[in-house]
Amino acid sequence: MFIRYISFLRMIIRKIIVRSVFGFGILLNPKLKFIDVNWFKENIKKSEKLAIVAPGFSLSELTKDEINDFENGDIFFLNYAFLNKIIKSSNYLMEPHENISIYANLLKNISNEKKNIFIKGYASPSRILLTLRTIRSLSHQNHNLYLMDEVYGQDFVNNNSHIDVYEKYYKTSNEQNSFLIYGTSVGYLISLAYIAGYKECNFVGFDFSDRYIYCIDPINYLDYKSVLCAEHGAPEEIVHTNTLDKDTLKFLSWNKQYFISKDKKIKFHRCRGELSKI
Repeated sequence: MFIRYISFLRMIIRKIIVRSVFGFGILLNPKLKFIDVNWFKENIKKSEKLAIVAPGFSLSELTKDEINDFENGDIFFLNYAFLNKIIKSSNYLMEPHENISIYANLLKNISNEKKNIFIKGYASPSRILLTLRTIRSLSHQNHNLYLMDEVYGQDFVNNNSHIDVYEKYYKTSNEQNSFLIYGTSVGYLISLAYIAGYKECNFVGFDFSDRYIYCIDPINYLDYKSVLCAEHGAPEEIVHTNTLDKDTLKFLSWNKQYFISKDKKIKFHRCRGELSKI
């Protein structure tokens, strides 16, 4: 009982932090909006299918029919996936990071079409200043900027297991949840797919080179290493900072089966490495 009370108290404190970040953030960037999943369903969701795109080498192997199929649904780019020239999307998911100025500069070089940029991973006292810096760095961009209502999994369920957290989260989603569980970007968007009512969730461009998602030696028009390091002076390690560890792979496998049990689908399209085995 005491542990449950502590978890609830932590959740309340984080919600106060989230709203404080938004309050300061809107002073830095008047375009900033605080939204929840219900708002997303009413204003962003246009399809029953969601594609989650990472900038892997396998993007080059997609057929025109596959690309058209994805673009007829909703698409989210992870981090630097917006640099690819194969698939188009207006929805970007990003997490506050030290190289946000590089990210912001790269956004200037893409289409003038207005994009939707969703910021995750800000509901922590240690990330307040970094989040505000991120919001300020994007203040001169002609894009929509959103903070999605989120909570930490440990606050929602007093358990470190991804699967236990999300199982309870999914089971109560129709009753009370309009927020997302903060975790990996992959888990974040999977939960969005489930809570927002998508029937199909497609993973595209998730490749491994050693333990990294992003291919270290991609083809020319996916040469993120060159774009980020040579042209913008970014540290080489940021090109492949995202990883999928064994726990996350187990989590993805569990999600695939859970989606099937609810008449939903998760598909991994031409993904290389461990994801191809799920």
